[in-house]
Amino acid sequence: MKIIVTDLTRFANKNIVCLAGINPATGDCIRPMLPSQNGRLDYLTFQTVKNHNIIPGSCLEGNFVRQPNLSAPHVEDHRTVGFLKDGIAATGAVFKQVLDESSFTTLKAAFGELPVNRLYVLAAPPPLSIITLKLTSPRTQFKLVADSGFGTLKLKANVKDATGYELFNLPVTDLGFCDHLAKIRESDPQLIQLNSFIQTQRIVYLRIGLTRRYMPSPETPSREGYWVQLNGIYSFPNYRKEMRVYD
Repeated sequence: MKIIVTDLTRFANKNIVCLAGINPATGDCIRPMLPSQNGRLDYLTFQTVKNHNIIPGSCLEGNFVRQPNLSAPHVEDHRTVGFLKDGIAATGAVFKQVLDESSFTTLKAAFGELPVNRLYVLAAPPPLSIITLKLTSPRTQFKLVADSGFGTLKLKANVKDATGYELFNLPVTDLGFCDHLAKIRESDPQLIQLNSFIQTQRIVYLRIGLTRRYMPSPETPSREGYWVQLNGIYSFPNYRKEMRVYD
């Protein structure tokens, strides 16, 4: 089976990465994971992804087997013993087509229901955990913000879908954007140039994902559930190439 990589998600634990892609033949989203000794699945290591030079648009081929007995929303988990890079990255046109064919212009159409304050509760999970949101007016629908709250620099996004529904301070977990944020801010501290670049593109596709089940402290039970995050930011016809290389 072949997939085109659409998601490379940075965790707080920088030794691992969540990779996902779309099977262009079926449109199915595949999250390759490795079997572990305890029978569970493990994420890929960052070093593996870097060694293979896997970036969004990379073509991967492998024996991806859907994990049995999955429950919503994380129905994309697939077991793989290994994978081989195809050697030919998808062209910009093919990558755009894969994103477009999986896309929605509204979050409700994509997930079935809207989150409440970026949260889907355990009792009503969406049927899937990753979608593509298509922005046809990036200037009015998208903005990146560098957040230094709580002493840690993080990248957030404000996103508006076609109905006007807005997500504020959405955590950005796109590997390329996260890993290059500090360097970008050296010359663009308020991200004015970066926002201008993205907002003046014709179309922006966002890979919107859900965290695994978040289990809060007993003092904040209302925070339990699946939180919305921004896995990938892809602009067309142009993109910031330095976001897609490894230092």
